Amino acid sequence: MTAKNAQAAPTPPSLGDFLLQAQRADAPESSFALIAPDLLSVKVDGRLRARASAVLAASGQVRVTPAARFASLTGRDESAGLLAAVDGKGRVVLGETGKTITILQLKRDEHLVLAPHAVLALEDTVSFSPLPIRLPLKKPVEWSGLSLKGPGKVAFTVRGTLHPLRVTAGTPVFARTGAVVAWTANLASIGRAGSAGDTRVAFAGDGFVMLQSGQDAK
Repeated sequence: MTAKNAQAAPTPPSLGDFLLQAQRADAPESSFALIAPDLLSVKVDGRLRARASAVLAASGQVRVTPAARFASLTGRDESAGLLAAVDGKGRVVLGETGKTITILQLKRDEHLVLAPHAVLALEDTVSFSPLPIRLPLKKPVEWSGLSLKGPGKVAFTVRGTLHPLRVTAGTPVFARTGAVVAWTANLASIGRAGSAGDTRVAFAGDGFVMLQSGQDAK
């Protein structure tokens, strides 16, 4: 191929154009907005609950109070130590390396349970409480979920592909705890014997379990 027939390389944007495009993309109107598959921008006007380690940046008058500190101030912390309180007026950007983000809108009285490793952020209108699950290993351990009740938006992280798996009456599903992202709250979740490196949990009833395919599933 001669230089005459070769396609010209695209001209890179100037610094000014690049920053202008980034500024336009970084100004979402909605309260929960994906600005990239692994970055969530959340408008804070009052209180938000979020994983403190996932708060990458904040603008405006925003204060992040870690879960332990929040519990000492209020006397209780229903997030079981997972979620910080994000208070004030402004915006926060959240994300976790190597994970994509899914946003769901829970209607009033809709229930969902999130695995601890998947929880990212909840609107203040979403009520939540820990759901302990005893796993009957040789040395029994406690696993848990965070039980959520709408209305409001919830955001959670996924490593790899998210796959909802149907659970039907009489046909339970046995899944590795690291693969479980969430499940519908109408399912009964019980421990299943295994080894420390292959801990599994059983789901029975009629509903859905959401699984991830990435490294956390090992």
